[in-house]
Amino acid sequence: MFIAPGALDGEGSVEAGAAPPPRPLKHPNAGSISPLWLGDGCEGLSGLYAAINGIRLAVAHRHRFTQAELHMLMRAGLRFLDGRLTPQQCVLNGLRVQLWRRLVEVMLEATRQRTGIHMVAERMPIDREAGRRGALVALDEAVRALRVPLILCRGGIYTAVSGTTTASLLLFDSRGACWISKRACGVPGDGDGLRHVIYPTAFLALNA
Repeated sequence: MFIAPGALDGEGSVEAGAAPPPRPLKHPNAGSISPLWLGDGCEGLSGLYAAINGIRLAVAHRHRFTQAELHMLMRAGLRFLDGRLTPQQCVLNGLRVQLWRRLVEVMLEATRQRTGIHMVAERMPIDREAGRRGALVALDEAVRALRVPLILCRGGIYTAVSGTTTASLLLFDSRGACWISKRACGVPGDGDGLRHVIYPTAFLALNA
């Protein structure tokens, strides 16, 4: 068997009788669970992050938040939650939709006081008879109108939507720019087996 120079130190190759390349190593449990993302498993905080990310996205053409301003927004949200939820509930429990809507309003007012930019959070008109299709059409129309949709997903996770295509939604959250397939999305009542369930009655659109 001829061994090319440098084969033993990874620079050459084995020309005859070469062993196959080593298989990737993977922990056997890796296929059973998904990694914990910032916000996931901390559902109360996902509502806070969704509001901040939505606000930043809606006004980025007019104002870029400094780190100090982001901390100001977070403090405004946490002060609102203080007394309404215990610290454990804030981190581990999902925010009720009504409480989350009020949280968003408080953070919009904090933004106005800091930057002078007036923003409103509007409930999105959705054809409920159209079910899943109506929800996805509403998200498309909101983005086309330069509004930022904030949505609630299964598990009590809130997030912002920054873009859509005919096939996908682009989420703007702690995972960065994350595309999800519309085919994998559904609304309550669509049955089991869907990867993403979204709740149209909780949709908000930020308008700056």
